[in-house]
Amino acid sequence: MELSEWQEFDLIRRENNTQWSTRLPKGITTRINIFKARFDLASRLSLLTFMPTYDDDTSGMYLAGTKLLLAYSAAEALLRSEDLFRARKKSYVGAWTLARANLANELRPVAKLILDSSDSHGNLDERMKAKLLKFYDSAKSDVMPLASALRHIHAHGGLTARSLTGALVDTSSNHAAAISSLAQALLEKCDEKFSKLVKEITICLKGNH
Repeated sequence: MELSEWQEFDLIRRENNTQWSTRLPKGITTRINIFKARFDLASRLSLLTFMPTYDDDTSGMYLAGTKLLLAYSAAEALLRSEDLFRARKKSYVGAWTLARANLANELRPVAKLILDSSDSHGNLDERMKAKLLKFYDSAKSDVMPLASALRHIHAHGGLTARSLTGALVDTSSNHAAAISSLAQALLEKCDEKFSKLVKEITICLKGNH
């Protein structure tokens, strides 16, 4: 997946050198480049190799979880760019809304497995568990609470593939595919938000900001 407005962003940056340095916050280019690098890393990840190898279910779950972790990292980098450009206090990816009705239904069993294993995920705080429980119990389509929880327990060591695959009675359930789709949805949200940021930057460079 490519950022749909990256070429446009690169063009306006090259064509507006003087305005770029006088009208935009110092450091904005670096922050956006960091976002682009993280976005590319997440979108291009398609394989993790382990030696000695894990079975397919375990490898698939770690791949999906890592892809989500990188997508979340890209989202955080984009937020830092937005915060700098808009001169606002630090904001959080978890506050985004990521509405995907069908995906939410696929992911509710994953939320249940995390909640059932919450004692082993000691770094999943009560506030996050409450949001995850609300996601599991509701029919709402916002999958961001699960994205935040998965990112958190994967980044801080609480997630193991077995905690999301080994407890399954129905081994045909493909939770790794659903988590991978969640990562893709988050990347699509990043693309949408980056496109909006590029438009705002363009307006700023034209002197209407």
